[in-house]
Amino acid sequence: KIIDPNSWRPEPLYGIRKYFNDITSELRFLITLIIFPPIVYLIFNGIPKNYNKLVNWFLYSLILFFLVMMFLLSVCNSGTYLGTGQNLNAVLYSISQVQQGKVMMSDFGGQYGLYPHFLYPLFKLINVNVVSFSVIMAGLTVISYSLIFFGLRKIISNNLVVFFSFIAIIYFSFFSSFFNGPWIDIAYASNPIRRVFPALIIFFGFSYILNPKKILYLLIIFLSSLSVIWNFESGIICFLSFYIYVLYEKLEVKNLRSYASSFIKHSIISASILTLTFSLYSIIIYLQSGSFPNWSLFLRYPNIYGMTGYSSLPMPIFHAWNLVFLVYLYGIYIGINSILSNKKNVLDRAAFFLAIFGLGISSYYFNRSHDTTLLSIVYPSIILLAIIMSKVLGNSNRANILKIKNFLSVLVISFVLVVVFVQMFQPIKLFNIVASRAHDIINDTIDSEYLSNGIELIKSNALPKEEVIILFAEEKYGWINGPDAILHLETNTSSPLVGGSTETIIRSDWDILNQSLANNISHKAFIDFTGQTKYHPLMKIIDDNYYLDGWLGNWRMFVPKKYK
Repeated sequence: KIIDPNSWRPEPLYGIRKYFNDITSELRFLITLIIFPPIVYLIFNGIPKNYNKLVNWFLYSLILFFLVMMFLLSVCNSGTYLGTGQNLNAVLYSISQVQQGKVMMSDFGGQYGLYPHFLYPLFKLINVNVVSFSVIMAGLTVISYSLIFFGLRKIISNNLVVFFSFIAIIYFSFFSSFFNGPWIDIAYASNPIRRVFPALIIFFGFSYILNPKKILYLLIIFLSSLSVIWNFESGIICFLSFYIYVLYEKLEVKNLRSYASSFIKHSIISASILTLTFSLYSIIIYLQSGSFPNWSLFLRYPNIYGMTGYSSLPMPIFHAWNLVFLVYLYGIYIGINSILSNKKNVLDRAAFFLAIFGLGISSYYFNRSHDTTLLSIVYPSIILLAIIMSKVLGNSNRANILKIKNFLSVLVISFVLVVVFVQMFQPIKLFNIVASRAHDIINDTIDSEYLSNGIELIKSNALPKEEVIILFAEEKYGWINGPDAILHLETNTSSPLVGGSTETIIRSDWDILNQSLANNISHKAFIDFTGQTKYHPLMKIIDDNYYLDGWLGNWRMFVPKKYK
């Protein structure tokens, strides 16, 4: 197919097909064909001892370089964010409110979990603004991928397999859009919010598989319980993946009664730690704010998106996802076959764990089957491919490695990884992006007159910690997404409303907004007049209940007529 049916932009060679076309039609692909034979020779035979230190130094230097680039590309100020404003606002709004003393699931809701309360102590130590927020996000992103790298090092002994598989992971889940994508979008909701706890669970999960200590077992259940609170969508996968893995591990006990006893014990421990974690979080929030979280609101946004189909896109029958899911199915087969054969092979167990984890992470693609979604959740399958390669290469019987099935599997996987590795050799692109943004970020330059006017008008008319209403309107489509998170953060104010512009989603939210505006007597309203705002139906509430008290550029400040 030349046109991707799942693209909202019906352009030729979009998505996976665009990546494939870019990768196979450039000079770098010819370079791949030239360097592949010596690399695959080294993968099979190992690096000669005389060059081992030199090659490892080179490989680790490259990894460090890409992690530094990852950090620098993730840092931004209000005008240099590499993505859509809506993605930034959705993640930043909750931070801006919590830092002013608001409580999630009490004063307001958030789309991506309760991560702002985890970060609250850290942001209290620094002057939180868009730059410092992005620095923390960038740091957590680098930590996430570093944990994946060290997890690979734990489970796989072949350094070349570790290196090439890790490069493929960061290419698909972070760098691909910089080199081949139709647009660049650093979505903090994915990196690091939906990545940091999965990376932790992979790292500690491998540690547990290698050395199944009781303390590690309890720690992983606790961390996976925390991950559910941090971000439900990725957290529940972390929790269930380890829960299922431990049940799988217990299958080596052939006695049904013993297994039933282990099943019940593990289930009680997991449920107890999960309950205890939620209870501790509730107590901490109560001590901080004087009110307990309303847990009935915890799944509000997943439920809303569930009722509307999770922004669904149909999943094509024949597509690149077939290969990814076949890898996961093969991983499950390896794990179950190992248990049935009574083998205590670490790599087999790791393969099963990654396969279950990967299927869970891929659940988002089941419904929203867009190519960019597939790229963001493909990393467990790459780790699994690395484990499969390591399993073959680690066999002491040389004749077994050279069997057609084993030899071809390593050859094909190696070729894919080398193709991706060569794609990553475009440092000039990365340097140019970093250099073009560095000055504005360092000086925190706001080059948008629209934003600077809004910030100045609010700062001139509101005290720090004051609650103010910030609204954006458009004639045809109603109240739209705007940078209210940036404005609140930069002016040190909060909102009296139950959600930001990105959280005002359903009719009942709009009804609450109408009622709040009509009954408001305590809060100034700052409204963006860039478009045809004055003709918007909700402006009747403003005209009836407020008076214009100030303006700057396209911003207007309205004060309630009964202001107290």
